[in-house]
Amino acid sequence: MKDKVFWAVIGMLVLSLIVNIFLAKYRIEVNFIGSGASVERSSKAVKSQSANKPLIKKLFSSGGGGGSDFFSDFENGNAQGWKGSVNKKNVPEGSKYSLEAPVGGNKYFGAATYKNFSKGRLTASEETTIDFDYYIENGSVIHVQMYSPNNQNNFYYDITNPDVGVWARATIGISAFKDGSHQGISPKRGDLFSDIQIYGGTAGQETLLLIDNVQISE
Repeated sequence: MKDKVFWAVIGMLVLSLIVNIFLAKYRIEVNFIGSGASVERSSKAVKSQSANKPLIKKLFSSGGGGGSDFFSDFENGNAQGWKGSVNKKNVPEGSKYSLEAPVGGNKYFGAATYKNFSKGRLTASEETTIDFDYYIENGSVIHVQMYSPNNQNNFYYDITNPDVGVWARATIGISAFKDGSHQGISPKRGDLFSDIQIYGGTAGQETLLLIDNVQISE
């Protein structure tokens, strides 16, 4: 009788061990499959993005995608917070839409567009750059400007003699920006910026200014 009880207990322990090993194996396989699918999706997303536009290392992420504060590609067909209207007739290669800056209404420039950063302010570093594609007609300058609340000052950079009548790409390091109040101040690490403004041409000119793929990165 004792032998039967002994072997019954041993049998139950062995069965329990087999069941636990099976369940552990099953959980491992489920987790592995789930992780692999996630990695594959991420890999496909990276390949898709890099095939159309360079990967962007954002200085500050405010929601991601084409409508974030620091990256705008207008591919969803709206202005994404910029002043102006989308244009689908004249776009850089690989894009469906660009943004057309309104003409007039500014006493210094022919066309003007801007965007306020809605979900926080950009904190600059020495490596911060502003990049965008542009198309301009009837204008000899593109003026890029950003307002710094902590300095209570605008900083700007002028692209003189820009390429006219063709799409081109501008890349500007923030260290090259000049002091709008002409006090000799330069942007420095930690400075805050609350908007970006892009102007084209001079006052009174019927300047056509289109922009696309605007990114602020480091």
